[in-house]
Order: sequence, then C-alpha cells, then structure tokens
Amino acid sequence: MKKMICCLLALIALIAPATAEDVCESVRVAFEDGFSLSLPADWVRYDVAPELSEAGFIYCLGSADGARLMYVQRWNTGCADLSELEASLSSRPEIELRTSVSDGESAGFLTYNFTDADCSGCATLFDGTVLNLLFLPQSDAENMLLAATIMESAGLE
Repeated sequence: MKKMICCLLALIALIAPATAEDVCESVRVAFEDGFSLSLPADWVRYDVAPELSEAGFIYCLGSADGARLMYVQRWNTGCADLSELEASLSSRPEIELRTSVSDGESAGFLTYNFTDADCSGCATLFDGTVLNLLFLPQSDAENMLLAATIMESAGLE
C-alpha cells in the first residue's frame, strides 16, 4: 500500500509541472493576399527589405526580439500541381526536400531545409503562384514546432 501511495504522489508531482506549461496563444491572421495563418499572439510585423521585396518576399513576422522569424514569399509559377513544384524545388542544389507529394504532404505543403543556412521552408501552390514560408532559425527546436503548427493552420481560400 505504501508503494502505491508513493507512486501516486510521484505521479501527482509530475502532473503539476506538465499542466503548468505555458501554451503559446495564437491569433488568426487573414492576409490581404487571400490566405490566413494562426500565428503566436506576441509576434510582430517587420518591414521587408527592398532587395527581398524584389525577390517576392511580401511579409516578415516574428518574435518581438527578432530571434524567430517567418518570411512569406510568393512568386508566379507554371507548375500545374504539387508534383511539378516538387520537381522544381528538388532541382535546386541549395534545397533538401523533407517531404514529397507521395508522402501525403502535410497540409498541402512541401517542406524543405536549406543545405547551407539555418532556415527551413514550406511551399505550396496558391492562386497560380507559389506560396513559400521560411522559418529561421532552424536550429531552434521550439521554432520548428511553431513552424509546423503555422503550416498546419494555413487557410488557403
């Protein structure tokens, strides 16, 4: 009986910290481009540098201290489906694909890492364009969990 009580007390001691964990609050953001994402409530918007704007970057959002960033990029494409986008991305030497169309890609996105940068991305087709989300730093495990949550939340109207 004493062992059972000790086990129950140990279980209760473990439950308290687990339930006290801070859950990241999120807000649904509808972008003027016609898509929406659930983002951490404490994130802010940053200006996109002109040279990045020329490359199709339209938004930069992230933590207030700038330690975690998400860039949103769009560019025109002739890809008719995700298989063609996959072929296009896989031909780029700086990209290492993490998912493929045959994997049953998550939320309709193809995920990838940059081979020589601390950055991950996910891309999908949206309204005749490629919608690309870039997350950095990739080395931040919590940031990559946020990235997966954001990707799963995508509403492509």
